[in-house]
Amino acid sequence: SIHSFPTRRSSDLGTVGLGMLIGPIWALYKVEPSNKRLGIISGFIVVFYVLVVVATTAKLFESLAAVAAYSAVLMVFMQIQK
Repeated sequence: SIHSFPTRRSSDLGTVGLGMLIGPIWALYKVEPSNKRLGIISGFIVVFYVLVVVATTAKLFESLAAVAAYSAVLMVFMQIQK
């Protein structure tokens, strides 16, 4: 069976997803010490994991795979220097 979200909820999830990609870029650009950058990345990873668990029907290994991919993207963002 196909599960679909109401239009409003789908729009909200899209906005949150976009914020989860753009937010870390700006936050990491503004912060210089690596330990603070790692703290920001850790916070976004935890929030992303919670969102995946709450907003999807993904199994545990699927959730962890999504979080691993997201973590890799954030680590690339961390390497971007001013």
